Amino acid sequence: LYDANTVYVALDNHKYGDFKPYLVKSTDAGLSWTSISGNIPENHLVWRVIQDHEKSNLLFAATEFGIFFTLDGGSKWMKLKGSPTIPFRDITIQRRENDLVGASFGRGFFVLDNYSVLRDVTEDGLESPGKIYAVKDADWYVPRNIASPQGTGKFVGNNPPFGATFSYSLGESLSTMAGARKKEEGKLKKDGKDVPFPGWEALDAEKDEEKPKVVLTIKDEDGTVVQRLNGSTSKGLHRTSWNLRKMGKSGIRLQQQSGGGGFRRGSRGAMVTPGTYTVTLSKQVNGEVTVLDGPVPFELVPLRKGTLKGASYEEIIAFTSELEDLQSAMSAFNFKLDHCQKKIGAMNTAVSRLDKDAPGMISDLYQLKKQLIAFDRKVNGSDAKSEIGERNNPSVQSRMFVGFRGLSTTYGPTEMHKESLRIATTEFEGLRSELESIESGDLKRIEEKLSEMGAPWIEGQAIPKNY
Repeated sequence: LYDANTVYVALDNHKYGDFKPYLVKSTDAGLSWTSISGNIPENHLVWRVIQDHEKSNLLFAATEFGIFFTLDGGSKWMKLKGSPTIPFRDITIQRRENDLVGASFGRGFFVLDNYSVLRDVTEDGLESPGKIYAVKDADWYVPRNIASPQGTGKFVGNNPPFGATFSYSLGESLSTMAGARKKEEGKLKKDGKDVPFPGWEALDAEKDEEKPKVVLTIKDEDGTVVQRLNGSTSKGLHRTSWNLRKMGKSGIRLQQQSGGGGFRRGSRGAMVTPGTYTVTLSKQVNGEVTVLDGPVPFELVPLRKGTLKGASYEEIIAFTSELEDLQSAMSAFNFKLDHCQKKIGAMNTAVSRLDKDAPGMISDLYQLKKQLIAFDRKVNGSDAKSEIGERNNPSVQSRMFVGFRGLSTTYGPTEMHKESLRIATTEFEGLRSELESIESGDLKRIEEKLSEMGAPWIEGQAIPKNY
């Protein structure tokens, strides 16, 4: 590729019981040869060698036990992380996408997507506390799955991860105190030495310690954080992907609940728009955040131009902001409604434990419960209808869903989506006022009355002083 007189040859002598790796290089058109097999293990036959088309010292070798690469022309070889320990008989490079493709012996094809980061890898970079490498521009589009079901006969591989892919390296693993102690204890056991007791204070400190984190922080061109990703904390080269979505704005309960999906999922925000972004690599240890490398810029580029004219990026951003603000308020509203309903149940239990008769309280709680049930049906629709698939009247949630549908394509929201959001916002204001009135009115009055009557403590109330 670079010099017509430079030749690389992979040889094997396995038919005569010789399984050594033979990989040689000539810089004088074959008049003399030098071994570049370096530290490739003794029993690793080399079937194929290939040279990178942009960096001459970056070579890949297909061996009997996986794929190896070298950054220095063959002095030091490393096994490619993730490369299975199987025979690879051929290897090639797809130059447009910088993909490395390996053909195994009877076990299919394997593809390493965009290996170009290896061109920037150096020994100094690998040994530094943290290094983030150049980021390939990411395509902006909405992924679709149009493949029809084929049972178990679907002979396809996985596509490259959608979004922006980040490659980074750590010079050392971020270990916990417990991990470091166990590692030292392992060495002592191996040497046949006694393992000392670390002490109770040390063990308590281990339990109190938070696990260290590696965080990749993504910001837009205004410096606003749009997403944070947790990465691997182990030593070496790593890769992680961002799905181009912002952090979700749904409310956060003190006790997180599992499940949920669609647009209600709080951790899943809307997709960002094309533009310039940056990624920064940091570590978080014992409450202290240390920037390791970055920021590194990258571009988010539209995959193609739509046939029809859609909303501008500014319109999409403004609409997304309004929709997420309403989503945040609606999630808080739902938590509050759920809390009120649970509190009525708790107050009914408290009434049953009073040491005096309270028929008036039972009646008040019954009426308040009916009021909240009717209000919940007004907000979320009829359970009886939903059970058999009957449609409910449009609600704030359903109108919000229509709004989020406007963000399901790269065209952005239409006037119909914007109108749906406006109606949802107006209806929500009325519902919020009604719920606040219930909470600060009858619910508060009954709770205070129960407290005066000596009812048991209910979660959320102040710590009792009558002891």
